[in-house]
Amino acid sequence: MNPVMIVTDSSAYLPPDLVATHPIRVIPLKLNWDGQTYRDGVDIQATEFYNACRNPLACRARARSHRAILKTSSKNFWL
Repeated sequence: MNPVMIVTDSSAYLPPDLVATHPIRVIPLKLNWDGQTYRDGVDIQATEFYNACRNPLACRARARSHRAILKTSSKNFWL
């Protein structure tokens, strides 16, 4: 049987215990706030980011590039 891995971004908000016990890789969203870029769940928590963003024009959430997804998914498995 071929190995299966789920790759998602941090907007899925999967429970940490689920990610730790299954072949799941979570790619953090890039959160831009006040001229700085943070990784969701790594450098800043989503609730902290969204609570701090009183002005929605000053805050942005971006998905990661296809390259980041491929790099993450190919770390342990052949494509």
